[in-house]
Amino acid sequence: MGENCRNTSEGRVCEITQPLVNGDPLDEATRKARGLVIVNGGCSGILLNRYWVLTARHCITNEPAGATAGVDIGSPAFPANQVTITAAWDPTLSAQASDYYEFAANRNLATGALPARDIVMVYLGLGDLGPVAGILPYIAEPDGTAPDRWTGVRLQTTDHIIQNGQGFGTFASGAFLSNGQADPRNPPQQATGLGTYRSGQFTPSDISANGYTLTLNSAAQVGQGGDSGGPTLVGRRDGRGLAVAGVQSTCSATGYVPNAPLPAGASNPGWAWATGISGCQYVSVEPLVREIGEAMMRAPVCKTDAECASTTLPLILDYVLADAAPAATASLTSITRYLTSDE
Repeated sequence: MGENCRNTSEGRVCEITQPLVNGDPLDEATRKARGLVIVNGGCSGILLNRYWVLTARHCITNEPAGATAGVDIGSPAFPANQVTITAAWDPTLSAQASDYYEFAANRNLATGALPARDIVMVYLGLGDLGPVAGILPYIAEPDGTAPDRWTGVRLQTTDHIIQNGQGFGTFASGAFLSNGQADPRNPPQQATGLGTYRSGQFTPSDISANGYTLTLNSAAQVGQGGDSGGPTLVGRRDGRGLAVAGVQSTCSATGYVPNAPLPAGASNPGWAWATGISGCQYVSVEPLVREIGEAMMRAPVCKTDAECASTTLPLILDYVLADAAPAATASLTSITRYLTSDE
């Protein structure tokens, strides 16, 4: 852990550069054991198994100009083949997504309504990052229970959870003059540390079935930009390892470097210029665990070979489709819609 010190008009200022802000850096083995990944170079995520990533929905959307310090989960998703998932334990390992699973809460909407939950599953059907242990969602049932019987567990304010993310590890500092030039007495410095996975321990608050908040903890740790999609891990109820309780959506900035440049159409300069964050908001998997489990079971094991790459989705393993079912080359969305219909 090092310090970055400089003299300012208010005296000598030092920032701890230990890459969540001030979080504990994770070694390679831990990053792999937790299945941590980087989504499209800028967001965090977790492998539920070898082929499925859970992350924030806004991480795979084409946000409009100016959405730099907020989220727009209602924006159209990128084509799946434009989303790259990179292993946090080995930056040379990456895979292209082939499809998404949109949760029913975001899929079954009235005309013109926007998705309300900032969470999505990304399917690595055209490649993967190699064998991983996988971490399942936070459920009440023991190992081996069929997903259609899973029950999500709600976090408690007494829980000690582990939050993971690869966002900025510091806050910005300094100032710009009103003419846009750097203040020579207090030179502006952007937040640093993006791309380094770290973690911190928190206790959740504002808990509901759909989400929760993690505020600045006693170690001055808190989420930051780039931590979006980062998983919240909690001890399983059977005591056998960790489970995923949710993912980070967005944060509440307490301020920005004065007169920092604004991107076109933006109302604030973005997370790189945030000088503080009071807490971050998270999407809970509690009401979604059955969808997560069933989607994971329905997906085929798809490898990086010519046969797999030539189709969007091959036949689903251990599931015989009726004559009226979508073709094996149909998209995952179409197949999911068929399997979950009442027909």
